[in-house]
Amino acid sequence: MRSLTTVFLLSFVSACNVAPDSPPPDDPTASIASAIIEPGPGTCFLDSDRDGFGKLTAVHDDCDDPGYSYSNSDCNDVVATKWRIMRCYADEDHDGYGTGPALDVCAGNTCASAGYASNDDDCDDTRSSVLTTHTCFVDADGDHYGATATAQVACAIRCNDAPNRAENAGDCNDNDAAIHPHRYESPNGIDDDCDGAADLARANYGISGNTNTSTGFDVRLSLYNADERAAASAGELWGRVYYRKLEAHSEPWLTMPDAPAEMSSFVAVFHITGLEPLKAYEVRVDLYKKPAGGELERIRPLRDCNAKAPKDCANSDTYYTVTLPTSGTVKTARANIVLNALYEYGWFRTHSLGNWDDSLKDRYQLVANDTAYCTEFYANAAQPFLIGMNPCREDDTTATSHCDPADTGPSEDSVNDMKTWFDGSAEDFELDPDFTQRLPGDWLGVREDATSACGRHTQLFLAYDPGEESYWFVEGNGSYSNPFGRIEHTVNVDHDSRCQNQDDGVYCPPSARAYCDSGCFMIRTVGRVNDASKVD
Repeated sequence: MRSLTTVFLLSFVSACNVAPDSPPPDDPTASIASAIIEPGPGTCFLDSDRDGFGKLTAVHDDCDDPGYSYSNSDCNDVVATKWRIMRCYADEDHDGYGTGPALDVCAGNTCASAGYASNDDDCDDTRSSVLTTHTCFVDADGDHYGATATAQVACAIRCNDAPNRAENAGDCNDNDAAIHPHRYESPNGIDDDCDGAADLARANYGISGNTNTSTGFDVRLSLYNADERAAASAGELWGRVYYRKLEAHSEPWLTMPDAPAEMSSFVAVFHITGLEPLKAYEVRVDLYKKPAGGELERIRPLRDCNAKAPKDCANSDTYYTVTLPTSGTVKTARANIVLNALYEYGWFRTHSLGNWDDSLKDRYQLVANDTAYCTEFYANAAQPFLIGMNPCREDDTTATSHCDPADTGPSEDSVNDMKTWFDGSAEDFELDPDFTQRLPGDWLGVREDATSACGRHTQLFLAYDPGEESYWFVEGNGSYSNPFGRIEHTVNVDHDSRCQNQDDGVYCPPSARAYCDSGCFMIRTVGRVNDASKVD
């Protein structure tokens, strides 16, 4: 469906899937194993896909010729990953679990190579990850977020429909329904939003950013800590701003001069200047108290220190934004798309979305409240700025403000639909494997498989860091089991020099080892926002 760090979650858990296309037809000249000719000396068979297995007919007498094989067992001599008949089960939702009767399928190492599964354990093959039993989290306080204990729920019952069960973990206090990962902090000394710090200052996101220009922007922090608020009320709150381009995430942070906070109620404002146009940035702020004539005095304990963090570490969360271009309608549209998507990312963090109500479904006009929304997320961010991009699944007079009921064009609710919309600017990633042509706002179709050549999931490109060989993206991702977007970086492995078929399904190069445990996203298709005729 229509589908940076902690904020930087490294749990790539719920990829946005599209309904599989029909697999390509098997080789009509291949029949069953009983028809295979026992090869003799000098007897060879045409091997069009060079997988080492030949087709049934087209006997040849020179086996040293390229494109021929001693074997005539290939049931599909067009697709190299399909070369033998296996007993498999239909897997419509591509979750690795099948259903129905066993079928003879032309596959490769596994049934998954043909879009099927080797088991029949799926009791609902229209929803991925819905199996005969479903692993849920115990939700003692009923706030739709569980702690660490798990429990099994039958297929016919989704977790949140069962008493005291939740699809998501992450609740740091499962005895208080007012404490969970998707809520605002309160100035009470309690970690209300389970981010690991009580009353942590949180960055605010605006639909158009925060007074963004081509050379700078503001960071606006909501204050919840009592000492920070007292310093602000006394005019003694100062900030040390750390910043860097996402494309330089592997490099040390840069620092703005210490400056007093400009206050609006209990929102502290800091200005970042001297930046480059049309670049994605990350910012963290260290908050201090500075009495008149006194020295800077740190207010809060350290948080999230690591090898790449500032020496003193920041005591706000991380803010992400993009600078504006110097000129040009297409580039302006790019920046606006990114800012709108980042606003949505910020919105998700404080709104409880899930399958217990229709809030996510209504926001993106999804076909069901457990539908993944990766491509709808991109279309929603881009729709105000790109002509003819409709984030709604259908013409609906009850559409929310995020949808345009007057737009009767095709909905962008799948990766294939998105590629069709980009038309002439859509291309295979292999045409630009070093990211030199990628710019903020580009659309990425990722996670290609045998039945979804364009990809099964959508991301919005932010930046590429050559030092880490990683790219940054923002996305709406998931369904009822992963109901919020994220900003993240990972390593692309989708061209031949860096991606190989392995028994574990995905090969990651050495530079990607940090991310391989949770999976690698593989870019297949890129849509470039470079067509002035499609820019509002």
